[in-house]
Amino acid sequence: MNLLVLDAEFAVKRALNKVFREENGEVNIVTTVVMIGIAIVLAGVFKTQMKTILTNLLGTIEGAAKAKMGD
Repeated sequence: MNLLVLDAEFAVKRALNKVFREENGEVNIVTTVVMIGIAIVLAGVFKTQMKTILTNLLGTIEGAAKAKMGD
């Protein structure tokens, strides 16, 4: 069992070393991080507007469901 764990550990270390040595995806990683940052900033800026829209939408759905149920 220990040998299996050691083999798995070695395979993970080898894979991580390969990822860190290769630089092919570096630009894609930076782009992804920037896009996530922009999404977080926009979510913070429009937080109240999104909350209002979601509250209205869920209220409308709830009202329509109650009307269909006959309550």
